[in-house]
Amino acid sequence: MKTMKYFFLLLLIGCQAVTAQVNINQIKAPSSPSSLIIDNQVGSVNRPKSWSALEASLFSNFLNQQGSLNIPENFSLEFSPYWAQNNLKISNEDFLVPNVGNSFLQNLSFSISSSQNFILNDSVKSNALGLGIRTMIWQGTKTEKDLVLTLYKDILYDLKVSVKIYKIADNLKCSDCDVDKLINHLIDEIEKEQKNIFSIKLPDKVIKRLIKELKIYLKERIKSKDHFADSVESVFDEFSKIDKKVKDINLYITDRKGFKLEIASALALDFPTNETDYSVVPKIGLWLTPSYQPFNKQWIEFIGVFRYFKYNLGFYEKYFPKQDVYDQSFDYGGKIALKWKKYTLEFEGVGRSSKTILSKETDQNGITITKSKMNSDFQYVLNFNYQISENIILSYNFGKQFEPMLNYKGNLISLLSLNFALNSPKSKVIE
Repeated sequence: MKTMKYFFLLLLIGCQAVTAQVNINQIKAPSSPSSLIIDNQVGSVNRPKSWSALEASLFSNFLNQQGSLNIPENFSLEFSPYWAQNNLKISNEDFLVPNVGNSFLQNLSFSISSSQNFILNDSVKSNALGLGIRTMIWQGTKTEKDLVLTLYKDILYDLKVSVKIYKIADNLKCSDCDVDKLINHLIDEIEKEQKNIFSIKLPDKVIKRLIKELKIYLKERIKSKDHFADSVESVFDEFSKIDKKVKDINLYITDRKGFKLEIASALALDFPTNETDYSVVPKIGLWLTPSYQPFNKQWIEFIGVFRYFKYNLGFYEKYFPKQDVYDQSFDYGGKIALKWKKYTLEFEGVGRSSKTILSKETDQNGITITKSKMNSDFQYVLNFNYQISENIILSYNFGKQFEPMLNYKGNLISLLSLNFALNSPKSKVIE
């Protein structure tokens, strides 16, 4: 009986009735800041991280120059300390509609990536590490949060009313009643309950609609008082749309809707001689990732990026003497994601503006004259994701990458990657 399921659910976990029915994690395509900074990740537009406490990614072309199978040499780990806490407890409202502080803590993650293929001098391979951090600083507008809270409170109300009505119908004592008498008897009992100050109040229009649809339902399906309580519960759930509301909020929990703003930073650490006692930081980055997914359109999502890179000119001029190097660059662009069941198709386009100040001179009139060199470039990537399971996703990227300091043997992107979620948070932490 569906009502009894709800009834025991309410008895055991009270306000956890919604979140206890779902796995609140949904793994997403690889996108850690540390993997991007050392070029493991070819896409430039990161999607927000899933709720997993720990994620691991493998990046590989899987075939070497001789056509033999490669063991993946590029790895990434991302760790979320908030969800790894022992005995973590968080209220439903703080989870569903977190304020800025809660959003910052819940989404804070640290990542580390390694590569054995950080290229020097066009052909020499070196070891490199990427270190990154990111978090969500904005998650939904007030309007969006109000919609979620209203939906959540409606579900709790409907569940409690459903249980209450079922208990009334199940306790009816009428040995020789037909269906019409049972319905009238039910109305009387509901009205008695309305006078109890501890009962949940049912608006008259709700009672009238319940009785109207109950009569139709019973005439079509049941000709006796057998299973009357189950019928009452089914009719109420149907017109109150409990199942649809639960499904809607489950979708919000696993894949947050509305506007989000993520901030991230990362640095690359290279070991040019492959010795641990000598390392160089080739570049650091800082970026913002705004995204938006409409509440009523689950199949589409928009993600943007604004990213700043600062390069170590000494490193690049030493190891890339034939390449044009720049002191800094600014990336801007976006991604559109189309979703269907376990499949996601994404297309991103990102522009890059690079600049280096060559000299600054002040003339006799006190005017500063700046000489600089600039460059612009564009990257586009088509990405296909397949959800193998709740905790594993397979991704394939194809497209054209940026030219500066990356163009060793062409600008073709062709990368296969796997992302694993470990230690996903359980719904029992939500209370």
